[in-house]
Amino acid sequence: MDVDLPSEADELTAPPPVVAVMVTRNPGEWFDSALAALSAQDYTNLSVLVLDAASDEDPTARVAAVAPDAFVRRLSEDPGWAHAANEALGMVQGASYLLFCHDDVAIAPDAVRLMVEEAYRSNAGVIGAKLVDWDEHERIISAGLTIDKTGVLSPLVEPGELDQEQHDAVRDVFAVDGAVMLIRADLATTLRGFEPKLWPYGEDIDFCWRAQIAGARVMVAPAARAAHRAASLGGHREGIDQTDRKAVARHRDEVRSTELHHRVRMVLTNYSVPHLIRVVPQLLLVLVGELAYALLAGRRRVTAAVFGSWREVFTDLRGIRESRRRINAARQFPDSEVRRLQARGFARLTRFVRGQLHGEDRARQFAETGSEFLREVAGSRSALIVWGALFLVLLTGTRDLLFGHLPAIGQFSPSPDIGSLFGQFFSGWRTSGLGSESPAPPAFAFLGLSGVLALGSIGLAQKLLVLALVPIGFAGAYRLARSLDV
Repeated sequence: MDVDLPSEADELTAPPPVVAVMVTRNPGEWFDSALAALSAQDYTNLSVLVLDAASDEDPTARVAAVAPDAFVRRLSEDPGWAHAANEALGMVQGASYLLFCHDDVAIAPDAVRLMVEEAYRSNAGVIGAKLVDWDEHERIISAGLTIDKTGVLSPLVEPGELDQEQHDAVRDVFAVDGAVMLIRADLATTLRGFEPKLWPYGEDIDFCWRAQIAGARVMVAPAARAAHRAASLGGHREGIDQTDRKAVARHRDEVRSTELHHRVRMVLTNYSVPHLIRVVPQLLLVLVGELAYALLAGRRRVTAAVFGSWREVFTDLRGIRESRRRINAARQFPDSEVRRLQARGFARLTRFVRGQLHGEDRARQFAETGSEFLREVAGSRSALIVWGALFLVLLTGTRDLLFGHLPAIGQFSPSPDIGSLFGQFFSGWRTSGLGSESPAPPAFAFLGLSGVLALGSIGLAQKLLVLALVPIGFAGAYRLARSLDV
């Protein structure tokens, strides 16, 4: 089925034709509001195409009741949002722009007009809108996105930030949220639409990345507003009870796992070879940090995703090479030009240091998740093998400390006897340097007392003090991790 648009004669008086493409699959109650918002647009040359990805119930009647002028096409199966959206590239003829929007977004009546005007004014290939919360329109969800060199998402606004027009300047951004994305039709065709292998949570960033490689500008027009339900990210499509903290945590880990896998693929496909040589070692370093944190937090899905991301890479090397050839064929800008809009440093490390804390409940939830994981681990045979192997490694690595002597590498001077330690403490004379009349540090008395408790063996006391730092370090790391959630 083709979507026919106005003839060339009509284009002399009409604004450039735009086709709004909305992909849906078993839509919730928000679908009617999203359709009504498209029907209420003040843009006179707008057509609406609804692509239904094999919903359990045919939404045609529902669409007709709210948006009677919309076209509906049902797909025989659910290929995923990205693949379904790409179907529009072969269906639509004569459109200047394609407006891809999710079925849980209600755009303001003037949003399409403002985005088209900005696209013409700035000669942009991709334009995004300012997304606000579905229930609280004064709270911003997104006003453009960026990533760091390793593909980690770094939002340009804090989620839930109060909208006081502080982000209302039109600006170039690295990417825009795929919930509302106006794309020049010829650019969408040249780039062959979205990458289906990066859906969900990544196909929009990847498209914007490839658009900039091809020389197109990616911009956000904050005057165009849209209320976003964020049904997938929030687990509303899956019917997750938002009061069930464990279910919410599991869904959050699934999202993070998918994002992790997709960002590895984006890095490997979109960078040129010289830049890959620089970035891949840094990406590996970040993934090792993610793995360590996931193990501490008991997030098994994230742990599996770290390994799974590279397994998927090795099993799809042919697909990655094909994607790289296609991207390089359209390359107009070098990586140095594209990276100017990326976040500097490591966004993952920044988020870890900041902690992204949202109150005591999140910290308690993190601690409870880790405790539950440890209880499950302690009760399984395979886990006992893992813990035994870790203990063996620790024992092997510290064998010289436990059964030999401290390594003589210059850090420790030979320990004086107990009498000398107490004598220096009570003498009132410092022997260090040129000597001085001053009280001796309490460490002399502490070391002397440690030697007494060690039955006169000052070497044993010194060894015990050094080894005691190991459990103290574990305890400190655990207390630190309890307060962080990234």
